[in-house]
Amino acid sequence: EEVIKNEEWYQALGDATSQHWLDFPGAAAQVKLLNLFNVTQYLPLALAAKDTLSPADLTEALRYCAVISVRFNGVAQKSTHALEDVYNEAALGLRSGKIKRLGALRKALAPIYVSDDEFEAAFSSLRLKASGHSRRRALYFLLEIERARSGRDMADETQARATVEHILPENPSGDWSAAFSAADFDRYVDRLANYALLEKSLNREAGNEGFGEKRKALAKSEYVTTSEIATTYEDWTREAIDARQRGLAAVAKTVWRL
Repeated sequence: EEVIKNEEWYQALGDATSQHWLDFPGAAAQVKLLNLFNVTQYLPLALAAKDTLSPADLTEALRYCAVISVRFNGVAQKSTHALEDVYNEAALGLRSGKIKRLGALRKALAPIYVSDDEFEAAFSSLRLKASGHSRRRALYFLLEIERARSGRDMADETQARATVEHILPENPSGDWSAAFSAADFDRYVDRLANYALLEKSLNREAGNEGFGEKRKALAKSEYVTTSEIATTYEDWTREAIDARQRGLAAVAKTVWRL
């Protein structure tokens, strides 16, 4: 019976859409995030938490794991070997009764919580490919920063309308060559700051033209973090990308925080 129960939990931890999470408000969002970053090291902790914590505290414990994963795996991209030791020790602490409260759990997880300074520095140079899993992660980062900046909780349909637009295009026209050499293009085209949330209807309008034309489409966007590009930057250069990404990093450390 215990094995069957654990199997149900194990499957649910791999599926954020499972009806299992209806009894745990807020937990599905954390599971979705953990799966987005392909995190598995936390599973012993989650299985221990479901036996020892209340539903609300379990959800909060999953949030701890999700935030740690964004900082440790998603942004700082550190070696995951340290994760197993810390998560396993925390799981043992829960099962033995040494860890009874969330405060003690946070303390046990502190060794794998990337500091604000390290996180902000790593986020300031974060690069993500615009395809597959990396694209979904880029979209997630941009949506959450938009949520923090705009102060509004975007509905599912609003998020569904969002696309990830390259400001410096993947296939640039000749207008871009003055600002970006071939080497600069390779270094900057996949920087997170070179991506903007853009409605599908405006994505076609943006095209691969120079920044002067693309800026008109960005200015029409309902997304605060996108429309401000048009008002903040007259040209899209290496310096502009660096500056925007530092701004994104400053917000990010307040979004993904215990």
